[in-house]
Amino acid sequence: MTKIGVISDTHKKKVDEDLKNVWEKYLKDVDIIVHAGDLTSIEILELFKDKRVYAIHGNMDDSTTKNSLPEKLVLTVEDVKIGVVHGWGSPLGFPEKVFALFEKDDINCLIYGHTHMPKKKMLGNILALNPGATFPGFFNRKGSIAYLFVEGKKAEAEIVEIKE
Repeated sequence: MTKIGVISDTHKKKVDEDLKNVWEKYLKDVDIIVHAGDLTSIEILELFKDKRVYAIHGNMDDSTTKNSLPEKLVLTVEDVKIGVVHGWGSPLGFPEKVFALFEKDDINCLIYGHTHMPKKKMLGNILALNPGATFPGFFNRKGSIAYLFVEGKKAEAEIVEIKE
């Protein structure tokens, strides 16, 4: 089984104590990290340098981050094909709005961000997962991440609230 730590919307310009705490408490034991955009600065990926990391850029990322990371990504873990995108515009219509970008990719799982609202939903036989924003903010009162557990062709997800 592969355990994937899924984060999004960290909105950090650099690694700080809050991000280090999330790493220590929630992400240190995962096999892979997927960041679904709005890192704000690519520097925060340095915290995860000992892990296999997949990341895409979001609408709030600086130009260096946008130029360094793709807008969307398709990866395969075991036998599960995962599409990753941040999202844009109004938070209404998610995850269907971003799923449309992957209709020809034959994905089994969709990871997205942008809305700051954690959500796990089935779109037919596709698992759609938004980990929510990592830290509390305007659209979310609590920070959260998610775990994606992949075994063979099967993927299951768990959303986890960040505790102080």
